[in-house]
Amino acid sequence: MKAVVIILTLAGLSLFYPTYDLQVKTDLFSEDFTVQETGFMTHKRCHQAAFEAKVKYYRCDSKTIWRSLFKKTSSYDPKARHDT
Repeated sequence: MKAVVIILTLAGLSLFYPTYDLQVKTDLFSEDFTVQETGFMTHKRCHQAAFEAKVKYYRCDSKTIWRSLFKKTSSYDPKARHDT
């Protein structure tokens, strides 16, 4: 019984725990961002990676497995992803 509870807890955490993607603005006059790195476990680590890469315009987008399973668009197309 304990093993089942542990497995369900770990599965729930993996479905709902956010990871972060570092998206960088490559062109100053464009609104488009491109993915530079993915899979950061914390928001702080994503910001540190942007600081280490010395980029000025970036964002750290969070994602979860649960959201990607039921999302209409799972691409990194900024128009499809951020128009809500």
